[in-house]
Amino acid sequence: MGVRLISDEAFTLDTAPQIVAEEALYEWKITKDSEEIAVGFGNVAELKRNATYQFELLYRVDGETEKIFPIEIVGSDLTGLVIDNDTGLVTIGAEREAGDSFTLGGTANDGTVYSYTLTVIPI
Repeated sequence: MGVRLISDEAFTLDTAPQIVAEEALYEWKITKDSEEIAVGFGNVAELKRNATYQFELLYRVDGETEKIFPIEIVGSDLTGLVIDNDTGLVTIGAEREAGDSFTLGGTANDGTVYSYTLTVIPI
């Protein structure tokens, strides 16, 4: 329901439902040993070293959800990191210094990296 402008001086009540497409929603999901790990404010996650995590970038729009793959490390060196881009598995090794953050992003079919990224801070 809404108000529709008929002319500069007259309004009418519109009782027809207004259908608006849902805005796309990107969401990071992190799991370790089948347990989901919360992503913090600003898409930042603090994760322990010497562990392997599953990262998924989910794209939701109009009631549909799809996973965006591959997942890539963006603009960070790979010291102490092992990534399987196609599965989203990332191992943070002991040689990655605590606090030496890295950024993950999903890749579109045309090869561009989605701007919706996740910053991971090893602890």
